[in-house]
Amino acid sequence: MDELLELFGFFMLVLIGLELLETIRAYYVEHSVHAEIVIKVAMIAIARKIIILDVKDLPSLTLIGTAAIVIALSAAYHRVQRARRLQTLNSTKAVLRAPLERIVRHSLLLSQLHICVG
Repeated sequence: MDELLELFGFFMLVLIGLELLETIRAYYVEHSVHAEIVIKVAMIAIARKIIILDVKDLPSLTLIGTAAIVIALSAAYHRVQRARRLQTLNSTKAVLRAPLERIVRHSLLLSQLHICVG
């Protein structure tokens, strides 16, 4: 059983490495660090720690602290995702609003032209 946990811990370590590579790639391409990727790396790291941890030998305060970290990272990830969705929604509204405003402006100009000619 310990060998299986060790193997799974190694697999999680590989996932952490892949996510860190994604962070570096995003930084070089966009010259910014994405909070979402950093939070994912932290979540995978804490999950790895929880998996390989022997719960029987730890004090309860350590377990409570670990739970608090998991909750904080989950809340942070949720906030980042929510902000990204709102940003996408606002930019979509702006893209849709521009042609509609142009149509209204042209129709007003046509109606004024019709009044002047007629």
